[in-house]
Amino acid sequence: MRNNLNDSKNILPVNKIDLGYSTRRALRKKKLGEKIPDSSVLKFHRDCFASLKILASKLLEKSPAAYPIVKALRYFDPSVAANDNCRKLLIRKLLTTLEERRHISSLLTDQAEKQFHPICSELQEELKAFSRRTQRVDHFWSHLFK
Repeated sequence: MRNNLNDSKNILPVNKIDLGYSTRRALRKKKLGEKIPDSSVLKFHRDCFASLKILASKLLEKSPAAYPIVKALRYFDPSVAANDNCRKLLIRKLLTTLEERRHISSLLTDQAEKQFHPICSELQEELKAFSRRTQRVDHFWSHLFK
């Protein structure tokens, strides 16, 4: 998961950021009482935007999604598990991370990898038929392994 907050495709333009009802009301009242230049309002929007960007980057920095083990868990997505190359890469990353951190032994990682690939190969049709709109991932996997 890559979230680049400096990429203009990932962020709204400054003038599209909704500052909320209270802020808009306060700006309107202030404009009625005394003339606020549009440049000042735009600067206020830019300052809010900069603050939001800093907040979002801090949240992403501390997010569990930044950890390698969480990234590797994407192989539980049936559409990823259906892709042979992607599945092999992600299961290897997950097992490597677990083994390096001594959560499981290297013997167990080898066994898990050898067992997982044939199971997914047998279940290709079910994996490809998975639909996020109608199925939950946890129900999907628990149903397959009953």
